[in-house]
Amino acid sequence: MTWIITKYLLTAGMVVFISEVAKRSDRLGGFIAALPLMTFLTLVWLYVENQTEEKIANHAYYTFWYVIPTLPMFLLFPYLLPKLGFWATMGASTVVTVLCFGLFALVMKNFGVNLLCKKKNHPKVVLMHFGGPGRNRTTDTRIFSPLLYRLSYQAKS
Repeated sequence: MTWIITKYLLTAGMVVFISEVAKRSDRLGGFIAALPLMTFLTLVWLYVENQTEEKIANHAYYTFWYVIPTLPMFLLFPYLLPKLGFWATMGASTVVTVLCFGLFALVMKNFGVNLLCKKKNHPKVVLMHFGGPGRNRTTDTRIFSPLLYRLSYQAKS
């Protein structure tokens, strides 16, 4: 129980720290908020709690993919805030982020990155296997020259 309280306090402390810095400096607050501090802290918590390397790697891998569709919100929010007010802007930003995520997930599925389903799509496959033996390198080979596609596989010995 002490451990989980420590995790809550340290994690909440990060949020409070960032908001206090942002009160004093927009740029510095934005810079600190943009750092992957929460992800870093989460990776540390997973490691300290003896999670497998695969679990920790998966968290970092999916965090990368989940950050990308959130980026439009950071441009939309300052544009909408003077027009709609804070809470309406928060709601609109949330809706846009969810829509961007859904569209992004559909697009990425065409490239073999499954963000919405439970199908295993481990970074190990991406990071630890080089060459083509034993796996399909693309879900749609029509986008590549057939000769280049065939050359991407190692020759049989």
